[in-house]
Amino acid sequence: MAITNTDKLPGVSVDIADGQLGVRRPAPGPKVTILATTTSTSLDLYEPVLVDNIPLALRAARHTDGSPSEMSLALAEAVRVGARSVELVKIATVSGELDTAFTPNNRFDGIERALENLKLLDVDVVVPVNAFIDSTGLSGTSPDGQTRSIGFARQLGNFCYQTTKEWNSCDGVIGVRPINKVARDEAWTGAPSTYAKEMFDDPPIAHLREWVYHLRGEAGTEVDHTADNLLEGYLAGSTEQSAGQISASYDGWAQDELGALAKDRNQKNVDGYAYLSVCAFLARISTDETQNLANSLNDPAQNSQHALCGGAVAYAGFMTTLDPHEATTNKSIPGLFASRKFSASLSEKLVQVRMVTMVDRSGSFVVSKDCTGGYNGGLYTRTDFTLLSTVRIMHAMVDIVRNRSFRYLGRPITSVNMAAMETDIRSGLEAMKPSGALQSYDLFTTASSDAQVLGEVNVELSAVIGYELTKVNAFTSLQKPSAITG
Repeated sequence: MAITNTDKLPGVSVDIADGQLGVRRPAPGPKVTILATTTSTSLDLYEPVLVDNIPLALRAARHTDGSPSEMSLALAEAVRVGARSVELVKIATVSGELDTAFTPNNRFDGIERALENLKLLDVDVVVPVNAFIDSTGLSGTSPDGQTRSIGFARQLGNFCYQTTKEWNSCDGVIGVRPINKVARDEAWTGAPSTYAKEMFDDPPIAHLREWVYHLRGEAGTEVDHTADNLLEGYLAGSTEQSAGQISASYDGWAQDELGALAKDRNQKNVDGYAYLSVCAFLARISTDETQNLANSLNDPAQNSQHALCGGAVAYAGFMTTLDPHEATTNKSIPGLFASRKFSASLSEKLVQVRMVTMVDRSGSFVVSKDCTGGYNGGLYTRTDFTLLSTVRIMHAMVDIVRNRSFRYLGRPITSVNMAAMETDIRSGLEAMKPSGALQSYDLFTTASSDAQVLGEVNVELSAVIGYELTKVNAFTSLQKPSAITG
């Protein structure tokens, strides 16, 4: 017999609500997309995964034995520097960080497949892990028909150009071979003997200058450039062939999706390296993953959890924390500190060849200059986009034009609709002025008779942006004292 009496024992009724206090899903907006390897099978090949739970993502990114992979190390690095949002793409189910069985050719092919998928999605900053601008051993043709000898930098530059042109604006970040890796690869005197020492030992001071020689394509005591064709083609962008003419050896010109040389509307070659930041850091970083790596390698070095950091992932993650008009120049990156004191003179030598590095300045470890890889042979031989802030402001304007124009697709081409579209675009551009990102602009929308038949409207935008302060010229002199009278 069912009891239906509703009387209850006297007391206090308590209702405990679930406040959903878990870690929030990353807000939409700037994200860094990391391309890397792991033996884990928790992630599908070439499938982008947006990280919304960092501990779970770290476990999924580690190797099957629980040891850190290049993917988990990169994820921890991006989170440590404050990346707003992180996306992971597995390019191979291997232990790629050891660079033994997984060759540069294999990495090129995996990155190529991943980039093809990313063309279908929105991306902001893309960084391929352990794909270096000065890599060697790239040869042959990928399964998808790409010539691997173009190198990782041109591969990424082409992707950034193509996706920016067609779908959404994208910046790329790529590194150089870290100093200890170069020393071990090329058997420098005193080079680290193991991967553990390569990751955790401070490089000898004697190697600093040799590393800079290597990155500048110059002869040093132990530097050998016989296999550095990719690096030489990049470095040619810092050299004039003649007044107003960049060196003919420069190989940074972008390709379109058909593999042809890309041209802008003025029939000038498009500089693919202008979409890239090339990082050459001599820094250290400490994360749970670097500690795990030290433990898994049984590295006895003191403070071995502070792993050497090449900078590409950290810089990419840091970029996402800044508004487009905020330069990375002279800013500290959270979590990074100097491995060896890197003087201003050595930093300048890398900036001269369009590489971003970090320098000890006024007691702080800061980004030297937010240069891009765009060609810069001199005052009169340079691309417009030699600074990252310039590129990002331009991309912000492009995105405003693109996103606000989308609203009018499918409508009739009439003066009313064209005026409304222009007003919509102007309102977006005006919002950039208070921050200083945009000073002034000219905007026109037109549609010729033939263009209307094709369903096309042209938007002409020329702008004066807010250029960043990169140098202060101080002029001083002495004067005679005033006459003294009694």
